[in-house]
Amino acid sequence: MATNISDMLVPGIAAGTAEVQSRRDASCEVAVFEGADAIEHAASAWKAIEDAGGVNSPFQSLAVARAAVPAHLANGEMPRIVTVRDGHRPMAIYPTVVGHWLGIPSIRFLGEPFVQYGDVIARPEANAAHLEAALAAAADERIASVAFFRRVRIDAAIAPILVRRAAVVTDDGAPIVDLRDGARLKSHHARELRRLRRRLSEQGDVVFEVLSGAATREILHETLQFKRAWLIERGLPSTLFGNPHWERVILDLAGARCGATEMMVARVVVGGTTAATEIGFVDRDTWFAYMGALAPDVARFGPGHILMDELMAWCRARGLKAYDLLPPIQPYKLALTSRTIPVRDYALALGLAGFPAILAARVVPIGKRVAAAAPLSWRRWIVRRHLRATT
Repeated sequence: MATNISDMLVPGIAAGTAEVQSRRDASCEVAVFEGADAIEHAASAWKAIEDAGGVNSPFQSLAVARAAVPAHLANGEMPRIVTVRDGHRPMAIYPTVVGHWLGIPSIRFLGEPFVQYGDVIARPEANAAHLEAALAAAADERIASVAFFRRVRIDAAIAPILVRRAAVVTDDGAPIVDLRDGARLKSHHARELRRLRRRLSEQGDVVFEVLSGAATREILHETLQFKRAWLIERGLPSTLFGNPHWERVILDLAGARCGATEMMVARVVVGGTTAATEIGFVDRDTWFAYMGALAPDVARFGPGHILMDELMAWCRARGLKAYDLLPPIQPYKLALTSRTIPVRDYALALGLAGFPAILAARVVPIGKRVAAAAPLSWRRWIVRRHLRATT
């Protein structure tokens, strides 16, 4: 049955799903699905595009979208999926959620804050008309005042359209290690690694391993515990870690295929105990370094540096071409990488309230810097309260 678009933000309506818009023009047919089952209505088209090579990163895979939906629903957000067909062939999918930002009705990519790259799902042969139609249906002024498109790489399918039509909120980048580059480490970095290896080996036998499938589940629980402790220690808030609904997304992807990508966990064990871990999404070419974590008791011995060095060697031996450290740009990443892919956050005002929302979004980085300058004891107290409230 059809639902009214004006009903989309009413609490509780997410339990139902319906096609809310369907139209045809000279070049394509556009359909929009909303609600808890919106992904399943678009799943066959999604899989067809994915199988045709239309997913540019693991974060746009059907598996990740399915895992993210319960987290959005638990946070009161409405999945809304746009599909574009040309004849009988699905050409593009724009996956979004509708919620609120600072009390303002807003649209953003489905999967945020879990996804680290935002993009549409589009066949390689999809043209500008298909992508324009997808964006027009996704950024509907009848349901929201502003649309945010975060972490869009310069080579994303949707990037050329957003460059023309949307405002830039922030500029960032994704540091990439070219694993085919045979350049050696700088001498001082190599010496530091040797020193850290000696210090770490004094704590016990050091073992590096990479695990996949169901074997990652227990380590994922451990990794999340390490990450929460690290955030508290440094007084750093997070919209993802400490939120059980979003942490469940990570756990649910253990052993799942994310299109051509699989989630794996690299680990350094010292004396039989986990010292450092990294969650990665791995395809034939790239290790996407999703999240690293350190055991608090041994963090001072540098197990994270050893893990990354061992992991890059493992990636080279496996024939991978790139080690993608993902946004944001950070000094330790730049020390390792050979290039950086520009990444931007975009926003599109859909109503009058959208313009102040965009201005506020541009001020957020300044607010974060001010908050980071607050006394550490205050920040720790705030993060502990936040974690208690969300777990």
